[in-house]
Amino acid sequence: MTDAPFRRHVLTAAAVGVLTAVVLVLLLDASGRSGVGSGPQTSGPTSVASTGPTGSGPSTTRRSELGSTTTTPVTVGVPRADEETAPDLAPPSQPPDTAPPPVEPITDPEQAATAYLVAAETVTADDAGRRHRRAEPYVADENPVSAAGVLVTDPPLPGSSRTIEVVSAVEWARNDGRIAYQLTYQPYLSPTIPAGDERTAEGPPRVTYVVVAQEPEGHWLVTLHSATLDPVE
Repeated sequence: MTDAPFRRHVLTAAAVGVLTAVVLVLLLDASGRSGVGSGPQTSGPTSVASTGPTGSGPSTTRRSELGSTTTTPVTVGVPRADEETAPDLAPPSQPPDTAPPPVEPITDPEQAATAYLVAAETVTADDAGRRHRRAEPYVADENPVSAAGVLVTDPPLPGSSRTIEVVSAVEWARNDGRIAYQLTYQPYLSPTIPAGDERTAEGPPRVTYVVVAQEPEGHWLVTLHSATLDPVE
């Protein structure tokens, strides 16, 4: 009977130890759950999640809470150049850099001025904003359009062509081997490109001025074409 109290003491101590261990486990578990998501992150830079569709658009650089940089795709769709549809443009009736075939030298000054004007004013809607070289055989080297061509700033309606008919040629001035002509011409519109036989008058006749100069070989070339002309020129 003497060892009964000792046994009870040992059993009581063991029970207390087990109970203490269970309490500690419960406390540690509760502490771990209450600390999830709280406090600053120390395992490295935070990542920035992208939203929306991903694609091949550009990227932007953002800064995390720790000062490091991360690169994430921009969510705004940006079309790629190779995905853009090319505009449906009809090819010009004559490329701007296409020179006409050579012509026989013109020894009559009035005929030279008339031939130049017909070539310069015969245009199509495809020539809008372009320079054409149809009048090149009739211009002198000093003419501003000799190298660049005739700029078309007043094209006909889309899908149509313009031709002209010279109504009259009047000598306006003469000076040092140069002759200035006042040319009156009637423009016509054709509903096709190139112009066909069907045509209608495009407004009233128009007036312009063309200056021709005689070359050493005896033929005449155009040195100036202008809507107005000072008699002294």
